[in-house]
Amino acid sequence: VLVEPCSAAQLAAAVVQGRVGERRRRERRIQDEEAMERIGLLERTTAERADHLEHAQHELERQNREMVRLETQAVVGRLVRGLAHELNNPLAAILGFAQRLQRRLHADIDAVNRLDVIVHEVDRCRQLVEQLRNLAQPLDEEVLRCQAEPALDQACSHLLQLGREAPPCTIERPLPEVMAAPRSLARVFAQALDNARDAGAKACVLRASSDGARVRFELANDGRTPTADEICYAGRPFFSGMPGRRGLGLAIAGALLREQDGALALTARADGPGGATVIWLPAAAISASLTPTGSGALADAPVVLVVDDEPLVAELLHDCFADAGWRTVDCTTMAEAIARLHDTPVRAVLADVNLPDGNGADLLRHALTHHPELAGHIALVTGDDRPDHLARIGIDCGALILTKPFRLEQVQALIRAVF
Repeated sequence: VLVEPCSAAQLAAAVVQGRVGERRRRERRIQDEEAMERIGLLERTTAERADHLEHAQHELERQNREMVRLETQAVVGRLVRGLAHELNNPLAAILGFAQRLQRRLHADIDAVNRLDVIVHEVDRCRQLVEQLRNLAQPLDEEVLRCQAEPALDQACSHLLQLGREAPPCTIERPLPEVMAAPRSLARVFAQALDNARDAGAKACVLRASSDGARVRFELANDGRTPTADEICYAGRPFFSGMPGRRGLGLAIAGALLREQDGALALTARADGPGGATVIWLPAAAISASLTPTGSGALADAPVVLVVDDEPLVAELLHDCFADAGWRTVDCTTMAEAIARLHDTPVRAVLADVNLPDGNGADLLRHALTHHPELAGHIALVTGDDRPDHLARIGIDCGALILTKPFRLEQVQALIRAVF
């Protein structure tokens, strides 16, 4: 405020003070505008992050539902396939005895016609059981003989299409053939490669080994070595050692492999720093000669060891062998069969796959180890006729397969081929 009369100095000071005030107001206005701009940016960022979190939550819920669906479907599938297998046991007995009665009562036309109805209806039941098993199969493709290398190539191409280029992969050949669903196997490899990429891997190596029945694939990488917790919980849903990852990849891959009788694990690389995804799958069947090896030690003891814990099926097989001129020794457990093998000279062995105390394929392997003269004279009985199952159980013992329920003609053909 100037009071007249005022000096020139006072007037100059007032002018300077006014300019300073104007400059401060201008700076404050600029600061306010910058603050509003920062507030607006913060609001937009907050809204974007909220949208991202909401999307991530929805995606997590969807993946959780999908995981629950896969696990539920897998459990139901196993239960249904087990039920289908058990249904084949009584169907085998009904079908076999009905056919035997048809042959015994061939002169009674009415009885033969009624028995023919039973045989026809059992065939219908067998078809229904097969449909039930197929319905319970959660895979969208057939399990068949396949090579791992094409599946690995498909996995690399798939990741490239997603913009997630896989680390270069070297293959240590040869890679044994396996029983698997090719597209599902490619998905498993894609997940293993994607995990290696996230771990910072610059290169991967795929190698394989086999014990005859199963193949072990190891996809090793030179990235970060997994921790003990990551190795322990690798297949657990929603567990991940990588920030921002959902932890579902290896869990889903493991579920896919379990439906192919496979398995998956994460481990540290054995030959240096890095990790490795280990995949187990059934080996593909190797052709084996099923022609009897001739006479000699076998011709001196025309006895067939029949091992089956289903009394009606065992009785039916006993009658079929008796009709063909063979004497049978019947057992219901693996332990009893091993004891009879040691104290009774037998010419051939026919065993059910599922025994109360073991597996029929293991019994046949034991028999061949201690009695190599039985090679070409062994067979397995099973109620599961899936190709992968048949290849797996007969892979390394060279056994013919008799699937339940069976017709008498099938048993007779088996006797001619093996016994």
